[in-house]
Amino acid sequence: MSSFLLNWTPAGGLNSTGQQVQYKQSSSSTWITVTTVGPSTTTYTATGLLDNVIYDFQIVNLCTYGGPTSGTSFQSINLTCPTVQVTPTFNSASFSFSNLGGSVTEYKVDLLDASGSSVIASKNTVAPTGTISDSFTGLDPQTNYQIRVTVKAGTYTKQCPAASFATSPLPVCDPPTNLTGTIN
Repeated sequence: MSSFLLNWTPAGGLNSTGQQVQYKQSSSSTWITVTTVGPSTTTYTATGLLDNVIYDFQIVNLCTYGGPTSGTSFQSINLTCPTVQVTPTFNSASFSFSNLGGSVTEYKVDLLDASGSSVIASKNTVAPTGTISDSFTGLDPQTNYQIRVTVKAGTYTKQCPAASFATSPLPVCDPPTNLTGTIN
């Protein structure tokens, strides 16, 4: 759950009797009035909102005559990061994570070098329901890499911290042993 601190300049004037704080999910057309505050109030904290959902906020000036009048709306989202599971082998790395849902529309997964400064490969995926999983192949044995997820929701993006991992050593190809024989 997330909260948003809203700040605004009230309309003021003798005609103003109060202000309504309203919000809605951006995918909805119905505004929800959270509270009514005094005509000179300038802040409100909206709480209990879902993470990864785009919300629209607006303040409505209530007037004795000629109202109510809505101000310009404000939009925001609290994007979170998925927990990424990485399973490396000597030449590949599989990754998986759960879709965050809400307004999330896409994920970009970057394979980075050990320092995180160079992108080696990228995978983009539309946010399906359930689990997102894929892999990077052609990696070098016993090498450090990083995987970083970027979450997208509408025009909002969040680049998550990278997860470090190392590929395993090249599998050993042992020679046959205990060769014996008899002369016929």
